[in-house]
Amino acid sequence: MDVLFRRTGERRYAVVVQVAGRPPQTMDPAPGFDDHIPHDLVHYVVEAELGLAAGVFGRAARGGGTFISVGSHERNARERTRQQRKQRRRESSLRSADDATQQHMATSERLAGLCDLAWRRRHGQRPDPSRGMPSEPLSPDDAGRIERVVARLDELASLWKELPVGGELVFTWPSPVPTVLGAPAEELGMDVNLGPLRQVALACSDLRRAIEFYRDTLGLAFIAEFPPAGLAFFRMGSTRLLLERHEGAVQSGAVLYFEVADVRAVQSALEARGVRFDSEPHLIHRDEEGTFGSAGAEEWMTFFKDPDGNLLSLAEHRAPA
Repeated sequence: MDVLFRRTGERRYAVVVQVAGRPPQTMDPAPGFDDHIPHDLVHYVVEAELGLAAGVFGRAARGGGTFISVGSHERNARERTRQQRKQRRRESSLRSADDATQQHMATSERLAGLCDLAWRRRHGQRPDPSRGMPSEPLSPDDAGRIERVVARLDELASLWKELPVGGELVFTWPSPVPTVLGAPAEELGMDVNLGPLRQVALACSDLRRAIEFYRDTLGLAFIAEFPPAGLAFFRMGSTRLLLERHEGAVQSGAVLYFEVADVRAVQSALEARGVRFDSEPHLIHRDEEGTFGSAGAEEWMTFFKDPDGNLLSLAEHRAPA
């Protein structure tokens, strides 16, 4: 599922949900526009960053939620009412299931308010008075989760603020890392409008060996194999990886960087599966000026190779202390 946060006006935005095999659904206008972090974007980051799979967006991925199918406003009133009743029944069914999965919806709502408050306090902004103040001290668990979300909001705030009208932040659920799309070319008077990176390709000399490495060792989502053509495809978020068999394959000059939450833990897990790393995880860059997001954030990486010698990396973003 892709979730688009689209800036539709100087003080308006829309949320569009695109689930494979279903018509797009939208909320336009979406509630709580803000120049820095709009209301529903906070909700999305809380659920994606903390793995709340049965919240607003997790339920949307399963057909629930309150998003309305694009084009439903053009239907007659009777058809629109029928579709709304059907959506409410589906949402009610998923809410019942949510009661058995640790009240993700209530947790999402509560933490969205706390994270919004914490982020605005950190940046000297006036919090939304309708969200209220916490009545009890935060638990250590909640404090840690809020810090994770606030660090992610720091990264997203500058991206959102710089979006032109018509621009979008596009997330592939449940990833909290977006692709940034500018305004459509026709709105900017341009002839060319390049989208996000769709696919990358690597050469391999033994397709079966490469498939086993990327699928069974690294755990990438396998899409399909086309043996006669010597092709195999994997899913990496919103980007596909193409493995292409070549006789006497040569190493690619490109490096694939895989984002991970804990670079040391993932390296240890892969070493247990037989992967050999060139070094221990190490600091690559400290963003003192905030060029790539929060000032003081760090990038830690480690490097290894696939069976054909293509260079790969694990990359961890560490929020500032």
